[in-house]
Amino acid sequence: MEFNIKRLTEFDYPVIKKMYRECFNLKVQMSEIERLFSQAIGYIAFTNSGDPAAYYGVFRWDLYGDRAAQSGATMTRVKYRGRGLFTTLAKKTYEACKEEGIEYVFGFPNENSYPGFVKLRWKWHGNMWKFTIKNKVFPLVELLSMNSVTRNWYKNYWGCIPGIKVDTHLLIGENMPIESMTDLAKTIKAGKTIVMVNTFHPLYNTMKDHPKERSLPIGYFPITKDMPKDIPLSQSNSDTW
Repeated sequence: MEFNIKRLTEFDYPVIKKMYRECFNLKVQMSEIERLFSQAIGYIAFTNSGDPAAYYGVFRWDLYGDRAAQSGATMTRVKYRGRGLFTTLAKKTYEACKEEGIEYVFGFPNENSYPGFVKLRWKWHGNMWKFTIKNKVFPLVELLSMNSVTRNWYKNYWGCIPGIKVDTHLLIGENMPIESMTDLAKTIKAGKTIVMVNTFHPLYNTMKDHPKERSLPIGYFPITKDMPKDIPLSQSNSDTW
């Protein structure tokens, strides 16, 4: 089967929204698609009949002064998988990144996408670490997260706090004392506080006395330079934040 490959434009946003629903089972508002993909560099593959098959893209990201981009929102519809579209679209995207002055592409691949990045010959800087604090409060956040409507309402209600995200649990993305996390969890009523960082982030030492588990790998593809290994990273550096 042959595919037509085109650069992502704002006119493709309805296609992206449709693919989000099918590939991730997520209903995303068009306003959120517009906000997120306004910073995207990516390519979509269509069949000759115009059916969208796959998307690969990156989001421009100023990472401590580096002109970086984060790989994100990679999608291939089930019936078109196994045709090499991930690799083809990624290579096209990296070529476009070079033209736009992007120095490297980084990301945190999950277990499903990791093999594809290995084929692309990504390099690796270890992994993220996930810390969990169980809070002695009524778990309102967790209960509201059982319904998508109440989950989104509560997430948006607290969405104005920099470095903080309320989504299923209390997520911390910026450095703060444990005491502040505890007070915030009581205010928001989160049963759990989640911190995900690499070993170079200040929060790693802050959380050293709490249980941790190995989390997502940290990978990158050098466009014109290598990604520095000692860059502090947290879950707030993720495209899903």
